[in-house]
Amino acid sequence: WFIWDRSLYPRFRYVTRVPYAKLHKYTAIQLFSWALLWVLTIIKQIAVIFPFFMAALVFVRKSLKWLFTEEELAELDAHEDLPPDDEEMEKLEKTVRTMDDVDKLPRQAEVVKSS
Repeated sequence: WFIWDRSLYPRFRYVTRVPYAKLHKYTAIQLFSWALLWVLTIIKQIAVIFPFFMAALVFVRKSLKWLFTEEELAELDAHEDLPPDDEEMEKLEKTVRTMDDVDKLPRQAEVVKSS
């Protein structure tokens, strides 16, 4: 939370391939949507529109194509557990001292273990 030093960001693909401004914009949209859903559940007089807003989120997501490119959305919406970029993998591989340390690396590094 609130890490402003870019060198401390995790080196995941969506962080390294999407500009930081757009990454923060996407996060702000998600945070605003979540806050609005939460408010709808708290205020009982308007809670009846909760399902309609849930359906409206589909259109909110579709409208993101005007703010982000298809490639950016593909990275931001990725459903699988994305490994770090190659640069980070190289750093991790250099830090491996023994074969026991390989087990601590992400799944992609298991190739090193079998070599």
